[in-house]
Amino acid sequence: MIPLTPRVGGFGAVAILLAARWSAASVVSPSVPLPLEPTVAVILHLAGGIDPRSLTGHPHREILETLRHDAERRSAPVLQMLESGGVRNVQRLWIANAIAVELTKTQLDNLASRPDVAHIRLDVTLAVPAAAEEETAAPNETPWNVNAVNAPALWALGHTGRGMVVASLDTGVDGDHPDLKPRWRGGTNSWFDPRGEYKRPTDLLGHGTQVLGTIVGGGGSGKAIGVAPGAQWIAAKIFDDAGTASLSAIHRALQWVIDPDGDPSTDDAPDVVSNAWVLESEAGQCDREFERDVQALKAAGIAVVFAAGNFGSASGNSVSPANYAESLAVGAVTRDGATAAFSARGWSDCDGRAYPDLLAPGVDVPTTDLSVGGLIPNPYTVSTGTSFAVSHVAGALLLLQGALPEVPMLSIERALTSTASRGAINVEAAYLLLGGEAQQRPPPLREGFAVARDERAHGCATSLGNGWAVLTAMIWWLRKITNVRLTNPMPIHPTPQTRPKAWETTCACGKLATGDSSHCSS
Repeated sequence: MIPLTPRVGGFGAVAILLAARWSAASVVSPSVPLPLEPTVAVILHLAGGIDPRSLTGHPHREILETLRHDAERRSAPVLQMLESGGVRNVQRLWIANAIAVELTKTQLDNLASRPDVAHIRLDVTLAVPAAAEEETAAPNETPWNVNAVNAPALWALGHTGRGMVVASLDTGVDGDHPDLKPRWRGGTNSWFDPRGEYKRPTDLLGHGTQVLGTIVGGGGSGKAIGVAPGAQWIAAKIFDDAGTASLSAIHRALQWVIDPDGDPSTDDAPDVVSNAWVLESEAGQCDREFERDVQALKAAGIAVVFAAGNFGSASGNSVSPANYAESLAVGAVTRDGATAAFSARGWSDCDGRAYPDLLAPGVDVPTTDLSVGGLIPNPYTVSTGTSFAVSHVAGALLLLQGALPEVPMLSIERALTSTASRGAINVEAAYLLLGGEAQQRPPPLREGFAVARDERAHGCATSLGNGWAVLTAMIWWLRKITNVRLTNPMPIHPTPQTRPKAWETTCACGKLATGDSSHCSS
């Protein structure tokens, strides 16, 4: 676990933490010891503000203009004070109703007493997630993990994610990789470096290139290695070349994602935002630093997926922002369908729901790697971690939205959750549940998963309001064409005796197959 590190101009570590949580006592006290010179980087969260959730369903332009104008109005007095005090390098974070700035202790003391400043937090940094990997040649067949989520079943129907766009917030992207270069949307609204160091997609560390390959990779090796090889990507380089990202850089990237060209009249936002990073030192807690940002993206109809974290099976290890109510948290499974030992699980420390929401392949996943400007002929690797599990869900959402453009993204998320088998996603099952047409011939069983074809297709689906008659008919039909018996999947949720009262999660454990609904929501 890598702790968050303060950013202080001219100083090393500072033994303080300003308002690590949202609370009535979260304004920094003048008595808190701070370095006298020169400055400390902080984020000023302003009081009040429009709840982004109240804008859900409104036109994209209206959402952007409402949030921006409200934040500008509330920040004006504080900005005037900062300007009169000679403060420079102010970053306006309207998506978070906040301001990022470097201040002296005296300036902080003055701001702490203002009623329009609700919360002051150190602009700390976090480290890029580590991943186990090994070099490998280009895949000579469709990788096991892509087959495991049943993506080829939709490819066979002509659905590859074409027309969809995913945004990746990570270490950047190798823009010269043969699998990724053709899939970049291109233009000035498709790449963002908050530090202004790189004008085109660049990745010196590899993590961003690896996680994106599992989403859209395909073509360079001759075999599709991404779940949605027809989709396009844009990216924000939130981590610098040393592998650290400040909270303010992440805020700026999320703000860019919702309006990449800075023009509210053009809706050039992505369909899905994929995040393979977490606030690691905050495991087991609800850190609401990015909650408003995520709520704004969701209000705009954008899916936001996060890695669940590599903290193991110990209870109380959910992590933010993955444990927000609006986020879709993704854990990892192995080739045989078992939950990976390192994959975090338990309950969300933000809303009490079962955590994570979904599982996907996250062990020994073949994917893209750095090509060094295209010089390496076989730039592929095998990686492990929830960072790569989340890529499968991002790709699945792109596939389904591309296949069913009239279906709201929220319904697609729920269908993916409802049809998960033992928590693991199944793209074809979600597609069928949403009304998609079946293939002429049933696809082969998913490689490595001891799950029958009919089991993957049902799920609990209670969140979609589907009647048992519909589910029963679907299972009967699938049994009819496959003649395969149901297996007994193991639920990923804790036992009924340990679950909290606020059990409102969608059942994703196949209660029809087990005949036991005691561990599922009703």
